[in-house]
Amino acid sequence: MAAEKSKKTKTSARQRRVVLAYGVLSAITLVLLAGVLLLPSGDLPPDGVATHEGVPGLERATEPKSEPDELPTPEARPDTIPLPETEIAPRPEVTPVPAAAMLPRETAGQLYFVIDDAGYSLDQLEPFLDFPGALTIAVLPQLAYSTPAALSAIAAGKEVILHQPMEAESGKDPGPGAIYVGDSPEQIREVLAINLATVPGAIGMNNHMGSRATSDRATMEAVLLDAAERNMYFLDSRTAVSTVVAETARSLGLSILERNVFLDNDPDRDSIDAAIREGMAIASRRGHAVMIGHVMVTELAEALHDLYPEMLDEGYELLPLSQLLSNGRDDALPAHAHPRD
Repeated sequence: MAAEKSKKTKTSARQRRVVLAYGVLSAITLVLLAGVLLLPSGDLPPDGVATHEGVPGLERATEPKSEPDELPTPEARPDTIPLPETEIAPRPEVTPVPAAAMLPRETAGQLYFVIDDAGYSLDQLEPFLDFPGALTIAVLPQLAYSTPAALSAIAAGKEVILHQPMEAESGKDPGPGAIYVGDSPEQIREVLAINLATVPGAIGMNNHMGSRATSDRATMEAVLLDAAERNMYFLDSRTAVSTVVAETARSLGLSILERNVFLDNDPDRDSIDAAIREGMAIASRRGHAVMIGHVMVTELAEALHDLYPEMLDEGYELLPLSQLLSNGRDDALPAHAHPRD
């Protein structure tokens, strides 16, 4: 009995030692695990994401999948941990372009404004040179301010043409450098050369007065041929219903331009506004409109400045006259005699 009791006592002591050993090992394990969990984030791998090798159940963070037609944005995924720069090729800087800007824009129509009778005064011209849109300035020749007006207009970014004086049915004096019915082609060529020397930079011409001259085929044939030789365009101001400019140009195989609207036959502001809107309506129907006004009409300058934002808002383009070429007549409104003819 004593021997059996001694054997049980030894077994119990061994079991206590094993339990104690397991307890010590468990404590050590807990201390080590706590150290790992409390390890500072700076001790993580360089990419800021813990690796999962040897740790069951722990997976590396990955980018969330996105729908094919909608790329994720940083705001849509704030919890994503960025990968190191060495693992992602840097993207070039791109300036976003609004979707509307990438689509072809349809215009309401093209507007061509021509301002006649420049050359008498620079003060009259100034508000038109300040106009932010495209204008074509028609300068009378051989006047005190013909050359300064042309140079000032070009410096302001405006297009310049020669406002060529021509004979009127009324017999009124058209001014210096005029062309008359009966002038020979040589006389017409010489007059145009002298006039153009006083209007530097002119790339085209239109008639000042000229209700009689533009109705005479021989006169207009000489004028159009000379303009063509100089690589200049001709705008028929259409001061007479009987104009033969278009049919003469067709017979010569040339292209000309034609006026659609006079803006200041009635120089009051309401009439000018109505005339501009008439031109806008023509441009909407036919694609473009050529409108002629006069530099001495201050109400016209005011109307252009005031209506300019409206023209742009409604989708119209304002262009220099050289961008428009028309074969023959512009099937425009019937011409009306100009009150200054």
